[in-house]
Amino acid sequence: MGRIGERVMGIIEVSGTGILSLKDSDCDNLIGAEIIFINNESTHSEVSAVPTTSASTVMINGNNISEEQNYTLSINLFISMAASSSTDFVQAQSDNLPHVDIFMVMQYIASSDCYTAAEIKGIKALHSMRAKYINAAVGYVQPERCGDLCKIVAQICPEHKIRSKNYGVHMEVDEKEEEVRYVTCQDCPASGGGCKHALALLMWVHEKSTQPATTEIECYWKKPKLTEIGNKRKFINTSDFGREAHFNVPGASTFMSQFMDAVKEAVPKPQVQLLKYYDEANNLTKLSLHHLFINFGKNQSTADFLMYASTNMLASVCQHTERATIEQQKSQLWYEIRYGRITASKLYAAAHCQKSEGVLVEQILGACKFKLTQAMKRGQILEKEVLKELEQSIKKKIQKVGLLVTGDHPELGASPDGLCEDTVIEIKCPSAAKTFKNYLTKDKQIVAKYKAQIQLQMLLFKRKNGIFCVADPNFEQTRQVTIVQTTLDEMYINDLITKAKLFWKNCIYPILLSSVK
Repeated sequence: MGRIGERVMGIIEVSGTGILSLKDSDCDNLIGAEIIFINNESTHSEVSAVPTTSASTVMINGNNISEEQNYTLSINLFISMAASSSTDFVQAQSDNLPHVDIFMVMQYIASSDCYTAAEIKGIKALHSMRAKYINAAVGYVQPERCGDLCKIVAQICPEHKIRSKNYGVHMEVDEKEEEVRYVTCQDCPASGGGCKHALALLMWVHEKSTQPATTEIECYWKKPKLTEIGNKRKFINTSDFGREAHFNVPGASTFMSQFMDAVKEAVPKPQVQLLKYYDEANNLTKLSLHHLFINFGKNQSTADFLMYASTNMLASVCQHTERATIEQQKSQLWYEIRYGRITASKLYAAAHCQKSEGVLVEQILGACKFKLTQAMKRGQILEKEVLKELEQSIKKKIQKVGLLVTGDHPELGASPDGLCEDTVIEIKCPSAAKTFKNYLTKDKQIVAKYKAQIQLQMLLFKRKNGIFCVADPNFEQTRQVTIVQTTLDEMYINDLITKAKLFWKNCIYPILLSSVK
């Protein structure tokens, strides 16, 4: 009976408090016992047990034991590991553990023959050494010092069999050389190859020995917390439930929104994954064609879908979305709302395209991936500077705007570079003189592609006027901007929209519909 967690069986008759006689010479080193009575009807009753002054007896406190009834005893006896050698083992405390720093831990794992396998040195080792596990599984720790050597014995509860006896683990530390000499598990079948229980004790000693000093000494001679799982209350009676709730909780329909509001209020900019599904932008994605198609009945006509989309695209939500996408390319919502829609810059091409497959379809669906050229990067940088020059020229403040979609034209969208009272602003920044003609003709007329762009911007934003600006290729030095003013031509733009919508119906709608089937 000299091993930790030794279990014996016997028959006794007790009533209230009794004495259990143990006929084993090794009980001279008995430190504690845990007695569980199992009666003839297999009902469990936990009682406490402590060693008496007699080396071979244990005092049992069982107030709920019936008189004159035979009980089968399941006894977990906790025997001092010093039983086989000396009596110098003591109960572990926060002030008598050997110091084991992280370098000693890593040196031991790196040099030990038991921890050479990749899986032991990786995930399995980390799993065994996590703080939550070691603090719950390790218990009944005892150190013994002999010169510079400190031996430690402990019990570790196996997490896969918490009802079976605990495993005994031995460890030895050379305090002078600051070296962990060995850590071995006495009971685990996998101990020969370096088991998790040895690593658990190693990390437990490291954690406890490197903690800052406290005002009170903590004792580590105690039962592993893991063994207490399921030993408490096994069930609850319905009579224990109250007839009425003791506190009010929000309803299921409002709980999450109230919770996320509280998170936002407590933390200015919370980095919470859950917040992505409850933020303002997520609610605005309801305007995306993909979201509309998901809620739209399948196998219906294009006209039915456009009617459904128009009904659900409220003007107030569309305006809110426009304000939320002011950053344009920097906004994820901007890309979400653009998906599947013909934007102003693609209107002219869509009105004149007859191909159901090609670059234009890929661009509208967001499948065409391209890298920004130096000219594009330059244009993005210069845009703010050009707007400043334009403000000085027209003596008016220009407002930055986002992507606007409307219920009148659900499949279209526009995002001009600025808005000024009754005027939309569109800016182009060519990088060379030869590309200047791509935007304006020789007589300073807007070319057809960009005329269609600014005309759709004026229509969707309900503005009568537009300003088309083309920066000088050497704008950084000259600060010159060519300004062309235009007015809304409803006949021209409506004709282009009709052609572009036909392209969307034949080439884009079938793809969007099939993507949600």
